[in-house]
Amino acid sequence: MTIARKRLIAILIGAILWLAAARLVHFLPWLFDGGRMSAILFVAIIVSSWLTVDIVRLATRAGPGQLVPLMAWGTLTALLLDGLAISFAPSFYASVSSATQFGAAAIMWGAGLGLLFALLRDKAR
Repeated sequence: MTIARKRLIAILIGAILWLAAARLVHFLPWLFDGGRMSAILFVAIIVSSWLTVDIVRLATRAGPGQLVPLMAWGTLTALLLDGLAISFAPSFYASVSSATQFGAAAIMWGAGLGLLFALLRDKAR
């Protein structure tokens, strides 16, 4: 598989996971309360970010040294979409609300963890 194809797959995974997270904020805003529920979600995001690295690695058949750049492409996509949607279409989340703010924070937390886990796991290979 070419690196361009791997990159495209990583970008698509980033967009799909961002979409799923944004819709979660929209349909379940009470989960993003800035308190206990948010703390539980942040812990759950540790697991989902770890699994996301596996998804990208398996879907792209990333070789040594390729996992971090591929995760970066997916993360870049998700964060760009996140910034655009929060700025120009907040109703895509939970309108202008604390749930949107806490949901965006959760998405950024997951993005950072995904990159961290990819870096740690790619170094371990």
